[in-house]
Amino acid sequence: ARLAAEVLGDAALFAQWRGELRGMANRVHRMRVLLADALRAEGAPSPDGGDWGHVVDQIGMFAYTGLSASHVDSLRERHHVYLTRDGRMSMAAMKP
Repeated sequence: ARLAAEVLGDAALFAQWRGELRGMANRVHRMRVLLADALRAEGAPSPDGGDWGHVVDQIGMFAYTGLSASHVDSLRERHHVYLTRDGRMSMAAMKP
């Protein structure tokens, strides 16, 4: 709480924090776009029958891919791609 009060109470620290926060949010969005574009380029069928736009349209550090538990298991076993069995993926951990 003291650290938050210090950052939020100091104009320069607050501006720095806002800039870093904006940078991280932009990076996560970029990873969403790159993932959806790569899936489209591969011709991967979207679980909802769409065009993977649902991945880009979500907000936050995680994305619900719509993949089934069996798809998740296959990704883990064949390619060492790890996400929760309900298809939730950490976008912050993605690399371009």
